[in-house]
Amino acid sequence: VSTQSTWVLIALVAKFNKEFGPGMVMGFLLYLLWLVLALTFISHPRVLQSSQFLMSFVAIPVSASSRVPQILTNFKAKSTGQLTAITFLLALGGCMARLFTTLMTSRDPTIMLNYGVNCFLNATILIQFGLYWNSKPAQKED
Repeated sequence: VSTQSTWVLIALVAKFNKEFGPGMVMGFLLYLLWLVLALTFISHPRVLQSSQFLMSFVAIPVSASSRVPQILTNFKAKSTGQLTAITFLLALGGCMARLFTTLMTSRDPTIMLNYGVNCFLNATILIQFGLYWNSKPAQKED
């Protein structure tokens, strides 16, 4: 229910800001695809069981998709801009806790890889905070 209300809110913001572009349409279509697949998996337990590995593996690039562009942006600007270090410190801590819990309970290599990749990416951003701590963003030339 919260996902649907989030999409309604996003659609309303986009409508009133006149920013309903191709990215929003693509996101909405991906959401609809996810919804259809989720309903299919819930209604067919065999499909769910056989596709569990695939869905876990697909989560790796999806979860990394927010961190990699941020790392590249920080590197190009030689600055972390207005990011807050505490956010990434907490994300790294949570990721390490999930990695440890998975290691102790299920030892599922796909889930451990997902958390490991996210730990690495969060740690990379934290290292960038140390490298670019007092840096100012580059000024754009007119």
